Amino acid sequence: MSTINDRFKEIRNYYGLSQEEFGGKLGLSKSGISNIESGTRNVTNKHIKLLCSTFPISEKWLRDGTEPKTIKTSASVMEQLKKEFNLDEFSYNLVYEYLKLEPDQRDVVRNFFYSVVKEDETAVTSDSISSNACTVAEAEEAYIKSRSRTAKKTGQYVLNTTANGASAESISEKAANQ
Repeated sequence: MSTINDRFKEIRNYYGLSQEEFGGKLGLSKSGISNIESGTRNVTNKHIKLLCSTFPISEKWLRDGTEPKTIKTSASVMEQLKKEFNLDEFSYNLVYEYLKLEPDQRDVVRNFFYSVVKEDETAVTSDSISSNACTVAEAEEAYIKSRSRTAKKTGQYVLNTTANGASAESISEKAANQ
């Protein structure tokens, strides 16, 4: 039968963390983690509380080995998604923040996302720019025209200016009218 120190190490290995990373999450040094895992240092109530508040681990399992080991929380589900889909920090945070939105806010984000990724027959691709536009100015104009169509569809506004001080909004309007 495993000891509490063995289960402590098992948690670290389960999450794929080094002793230093695990200690950082718990506010302990690498040597402190090493001493706990080797059994030269006892696991205290403070360690148990820290571990169970940081990771979705059952306190009962940690103390005496009674299953289940993990408890289901939204954070544990997100960690499982991160692992399963190999999400980087940006992707993880994007999904997490999206899920925290109210349903009506999610609708707005979802509609915006679909309007941006929806294929537009008039969208400018790098191939169409290189084959149809001879100059940089023509390519920029084609790009602005394609973006102004997208902005109209999504209800978004262009508020920046160009290097020569002309507003991109007026350029977009001019391109849209051509």
